[in-house]
Amino acid sequence: MMYSIWNSPRAWPIVSDPQSLVGQTAGSLTSAFLVAIPDHDLASRLSFIYFLSQCISPILIYTIEGYRIGHRGTFMSLPFVILAATQVWGICFTIPIYAIFHALQTHGYCTGRFIKPEVAKSLIPSLVLGYIAPTILMFTLADGIARQALAAFWQVRPPLVPILTRLISSLVLWSNRCRSSEESNKEKEKDGEYERYSDADVQQLNIAYAFAFTVQALIHAIVCAFALTRPGLSLSSILFSVSTFVSSNGHTVEATALFIRHAMAISTYAVLLHCFYSIWILRARGYVVTREAIEAVLLVTLGQVLVGPGATWTGLWCWRESVFAGLNFK
Repeated sequence: MMYSIWNSPRAWPIVSDPQSLVGQTAGSLTSAFLVAIPDHDLASRLSFIYFLSQCISPILIYTIEGYRIGHRGTFMSLPFVILAATQVWGICFTIPIYAIFHALQTHGYCTGRFIKPEVAKSLIPSLVLGYIAPTILMFTLADGIARQALAAFWQVRPPLVPILTRLISSLVLWSNRCRSSEESNKEKEKDGEYERYSDADVQQLNIAYAFAFTVQALIHAIVCAFALTRPGLSLSSILFSVSTFVSSNGHTVEATALFIRHAMAISTYAVLLHCFYSIWILRARGYVVTREAIEAVLLVTLGQVLVGPGATWTGLWCWRESVFAGLNFK
């Protein structure tokens, strides 16, 4: 579906080198974003806001999984590549592919769960600076030229979240070392051999999960409230309608509407199956009892309606984190 967007009419002229594949791709992606933010069509606007809010979960989870000690040397250790591919082919392609690789290559053991505490502390600032803030600005700017520039800049933001995480975590680590004595730093290096058994990262990870869960659940509630209270609006028209999006200068862009609908549907089903498989693996390895697994499946199913698929995925990963962390101390 993403290829159909590349051929969509443009709401504003995009300056790019016609001889450059990168320039053409960036221009087409920017055009798709611009025509999908119509100011006059509330249903279309809410649909796009909801779609982008659901992308918070894969960005956060892919970044976390990329820094796990048990994923070193695997496909999951490349969150930048995964998120860059998402910008080109769409989440309807990368989420199912990632779920397959995660099922085949994930560590699956409590000793591979750990990530550096400084990385865990950097997740929320990186997510806000790299994704949430640019997305909010893209919807709040009224000026067409400014919005075009921000939409073009937005295209590289999701892949930058893991890079920002690396940069901020390096600054946090450097700051901690500057405040610590030389003997203390040497002691920490010795303890580093056993860090995979530590739970020093769990609290910060839970805060990051809670932050993403709250943002996505709040947007889900707002969209549902609009659908129930505004005449002419419904959840089906916001989330599943294939009605044409019309930009402010009259261009008709059916491809964008179709892409958003199919991307949300395919990614939601893929995430749901991924969640069920993750629960099954925990039960198959004896990390949880049958009752806990059944409760998790029921909560994941209900969560699709109550808080939305993105928040549900984040909530499950938070619970999964606590399961793995608890095994180190049993």
